[in-house]
Amino acid sequence: MLSGLWVDGRWNNDGMNSDAEQLWDGYANDFDNEADHGLRDPQVRAAWQALLAPLLPEQPARIADLGCGTGSLAVLLAEQGNTVSGLDIPAT
Repeated sequence: MLSGLWVDGRWNNDGMNSDAEQLWDGYANDFDNEADHGLRDPQVRAAWQALLAPLLPEQPARIADLGCGTGSLAVLLAEQGNTVSGLDIPAT
């Protein structure tokens, strides 16, 4: 289980599971190179837009992307006119 607290304007992950932390830190540099992660392929971007469209509130909306990773979905939603805030555990 991952745990941590937002304290004094920074993420304090002293209690974070080190195995999970090491796992995701190991993927960080190349994460967006996977087809569904970086959304660089126009067909993949269109597929994500089609998947998300019926789930979103009327635009423009304020959206929280929790566990946003590198933020590719947050960027996609912002490009559609939404105000998006992304939150994730930072790389160490």
